[in-house]
Amino acid sequence: MALCSVSDVSTFLQLDLNSTLEGHITNTYIPYVDAAIKRFLGYDVEEATHTETFDGNEQNDIFLRHVPISSISSITEDGSTLTEGNERDFVSYSNGRVQRITIRWSGIKPKNVVVTYVGGYSAADMPDVIKMTSARATARLVMTSLQISAKADTGEVSTHLVDNTNTTNFDVALTERVGDYDVAFGDVIIQNLQPVLTAADMAMLQPFRSRFFV
Repeated sequence: MALCSVSDVSTFLQLDLNSTLEGHITNTYIPYVDAAIKRFLGYDVEEATHTETFDGNEQNDIFLRHVPISSISSITEDGSTLTEGNERDFVSYSNGRVQRITIRWSGIKPKNVVVTYVGGYSAADMPDVIKMTSARATARLVMTSLQISAKADTGEVSTHLVDNTNTTNFDVALTERVGDYDVAFGDVIIQNLQPVLTAADMAMLQPFRSRFFV
């Protein structure tokens, strides 16, 4: 599963993309942007099964990383399997909080609490802010690539270091004149070599970032 689809990217670009370019977007651009989003958020927002191990903290609560929590598959503490319920051993909340009932989490040994659970958003429940931020960031990379590609000459682009006596097939002309030949070349601003997420993207994603509870 991905945070957005090639159709979402096309919506931002308002372009009819050919199948080859769509394949590049699906297999390269979107996964790259999604990885940047997950790194910024601090957890995997796509629904999956996770296992986390905790040191017993002798407190009532532990907090799971990949939210929202759909279900707890199992919790073992000091090798014993716990049961969920108000009259049992623990209760869980969608924000990742798992509360021990009556007593505190055992602090006898390190790494003695193991939790297996399903966390993250399903494709149907993925927040529009996350989906559209992924699509918008991907669209920026695609558009920059298309702009650069359109400005290149025909043929393969080669490095100027190999042969500086010939064109590299990558001349970006701002103005041209035929009579008395006059041409001005411009710099290429390569957006896809800049940070993947802009300040605006990060501001939109901020409410979904991982939080540390005390």
